[in-house]
Amino acid sequence: VCPSERFSQQPLLSNCSGFLVGKNTIVTAGHCADGNHDQVCRDNVWIFDHKMEDSKNINLNEIKKSNVYRCKKVVKQVFNRDQDFAVITLDRDVIGRDPLKFRKSGKVSSRANLVVIGHPSMMPLKVSDGGSVLLNKGKYQFTTNLDTFQGNSGSAVFNSETGLLEGILVSGKTDYIPSDESDSQSCKVVNTCDNKGKNCMGTDRGSLEIPGENVTRITTLIKYIK
Repeated sequence: VCPSERFSQQPLLSNCSGFLVGKNTIVTAGHCADGNHDQVCRDNVWIFDHKMEDSKNINLNEIKKSNVYRCKKVVKQVFNRDQDFAVITLDRDVIGRDPLKFRKSGKVSSRANLVVIGHPSMMPLKVSDGGSVLLNKGKYQFTTNLDTFQGNSGSAVFNSETGLLEGILVSGKTDYIPSDESDSQSCKVVNTCDNKGKNCMGTDRGSLEIPGENVTRITTLIKYIK
């Protein structure tokens, strides 16, 4: 990205995001755990507190061993056009952290104020609030205008008024575009859109892209959460 972009100097580490829903159970996007389940468990670890210590500093040289967990089992993983989620059992119980409270039935309100927490573009933990629902008719997913990026896949999406987890961030619009439209190799800037997901900076100006950022409803997978 261009040096002028916000957070451009922060270190990159994570591949996807995830969140705790049980004493040893996490949820993430299905495409973050795609493939042979045994290999998924062998090739990934899950780290808590990958975040900035303050506005300028992060210590990647010392990640507490107690914050690092391995995958014991992929309980359920689905990745298709309609559904995108994975439920994973960790190698041990998570101590000192409360599982998130989540919606058990029904749908998020179309007027809900949304917040997403995760790791955009592989960066340390970021919180983005002020999101709203754009489309809410789908059985398994709803669409928002949340400010998210690749790497936010698996992020927790909350209703800021109720505090309930509503779903899993799974996909969205183009994240970055060349700063010089005539030079595809030029440094990248964030592809900004309006609050309706339209009038984007990209060459198609949002006319051909999906409307916004897609979220798998947490109710799609609660039967797999113990």
